[in-house]
Amino acid sequence: TQNALLANFTFEEGLTNTGVDQDVYGTLFSNADDNRGEELVEDASSYIHTSHVVGSTTYELGSNAIYSAHTSARPSFGVKGLDTGSGDFTISVKVYEPSDYVKANYDTKNNQWYVFGMNTAENSGNNTFKIMLGKDSKSAGYVRTKVNLNGEVKNLFQSTSGDQHGYYSPRKWAEYRVVKQDNVVTFTIVPSSLETQAKCSEWSVSFTLNAKEDLMLTPEHLLGFGCNYGATRPGNDSYYDDVKVWNYAVDFSAQ
Repeated sequence: TQNALLANFTFEEGLTNTGVDQDVYGTLFSNADDNRGEELVEDASSYIHTSHVVGSTTYELGSNAIYSAHTSARPSFGVKGLDTGSGDFTISVKVYEPSDYVKANYDTKNNQWYVFGMNTAENSGNNTFKIMLGKDSKSAGYVRTKVNLNGEVKNLFQSTSGDQHGYYSPRKWAEYRVVKQDNVVTFTIVPSSLETQAKCSEWSVSFTLNAKEDLMLTPEHLLGFGCNYGATRPGNDSYYDDVKVWNYAVDFSAQ
């Protein structure tokens, strides 16, 4: 199989896919109780932003980005039509997290919300992963990044206190990566400076699958942003840009 970038959503032209080889497309999902998971047909331009306002301060995002969450006002964004079977694949997405998510913008019942994840329409729990944020009960100033792959949970960490000890501050872009190579799946978070986009330290956590088939990207699966799947709560307010999917394990260190 030829190595290819299967999907590339930059939101310069709405939800148009600029990838190659496959009929992959992005869509917005309703979050209303009566029709959760249904695709929305309205123009996505109203959900694309170039800045974020906190109080009297406006923070420039640096590019067009889709404002997605699991709310009716900001529907979840999802990618459909991917098919890499049991082979290797790579997913990357840039995420900008508004500052107020640390204090109030999280699900009070579960103390977590989804940055993004993958599941089937039936939410079967098989061949799934999800990246979640939630408060660290040991300190009110910290949030915990959890990665759940087929029920196994491992941690990354974030903080409002700065770029140190595996933490990074909100109001900065971060790139989340998922790389599957053979039976190993590695999740990485790469913070960057909002002003310069210069990369700071990055942190990774890896899982070992019993078999390659334990995590597969097929047309039955959907990548959900601001959610685990297009109709699964909880979700958070975040900006997404540069959603990319490859049908091979990308070696980012070689780029």
